[in-house]
Amino acid sequence: MYQSAKYLLIFVLILPLFVGISPADADIYRYVDANGKVHFTDTPTHNRWDMYLKETPVAGSNSVSYLDIIRRHANFYQLEEALVKAVIKVESDYRPRVVSKKGAQGLMQLIPET
Repeated sequence: MYQSAKYLLIFVLILPLFVGISPADADIYRYVDANGKVHFTDTPTHNRWDMYLKETPVAGSNSVSYLDIIRRHANFYQLEEALVKAVIKVESDYRPRVVSKKGAQGLMQLIPET
């Protein structure tokens, strides 16, 4: 199993090269507080946040566009295709440009240093 996990990690690290991801991707909200200070977030915490920048879907950025790549690499590395799909769904919902607050990135939300 260790060997399979190593190959899965390699696959996930090279996948962004084939899908052309950029550092981040999300709707951005803006809020101006009582002191006039402007705040930005991708996760509004109350209804006073206004949409500032709407995420534009990238062509081919849904699960269908990755199915062939997932299938080929899962078979090659002897991994369950359903497992790879489940991890991608939970971690990024098939949005390749998502970056977490901790720096995890890509479809499977890996941290580059680890």
